[in-house]
Amino acid sequence: MTQSSNQTPVNLLTYSFKNPLWPPNFINADNVLNYFCDPANIFYDKSSCNAMLMMQMGNQFLDNNFIQNQLINMRGIQYVVVGVSHPMYIICKQARNSREEVTPHCYYYVMNGVVYQCPDMYSSIQSRLVSALHPMKKALTEVIDLCRFNVAKGYSWEFKNKVIKKDDDEEEREFEDPVQARSTNFQRSRTEQLIKIMMQKHSIPENNTQK
Repeated sequence: MTQSSNQTPVNLLTYSFKNPLWPPNFINADNVLNYFCDPANIFYDKSSCNAMLMMQMGNQFLDNNFIQNQLINMRGIQYVVVGVSHPMYIICKQARNSREEVTPHCYYYVMNGVVYQCPDMYSSIQSRLVSALHPMKKALTEVIDLCRFNVAKGYSWEFKNKVIKKDDDEEEREFEDPVQARSTNFQRSRTEQLIKIMMQKHSIPENNTQK
């Protein structure tokens, strides 16, 4: 009795294929399908119509136009060239149900002799969002470390050249003077000046004795 195991599907977006026996400048619109339909290519389905056609023709070199004309009369998974802009070529993996009906499954592009899988819309948007959220998360983390809260003053910011993180035990041991917490430096210095002025104006003469 065999137990079925859940296998994680391989993310082909992280893979690429290159045949070192093919110089990049040798690849053109006529032979790019022959280059793509390599058994060593991880993106190539060996049970596709292209593989069956190449086996029937004795694995010889096939022109792109000849392949396209033959695939129209076949049913199943096929690879066709849908875009040419040297040195980039776009290949579509499609399922042909009839001569007129095809269902695209995936797209690949060949750039300078290297085959890549085109990312889908979900993967592209996800990558952009992750790239945008990472610096935002880093900025918010630094802002939280610079934020201070006091019951009397409320929230304030403490910007320093270097932020020193303290443990929870050290923060609990810190004690703040109630006088310092309820008044600012301006209020304390101004109050002292006013008291001195009042003392000078209303000071008691030294020769004044109580009768």
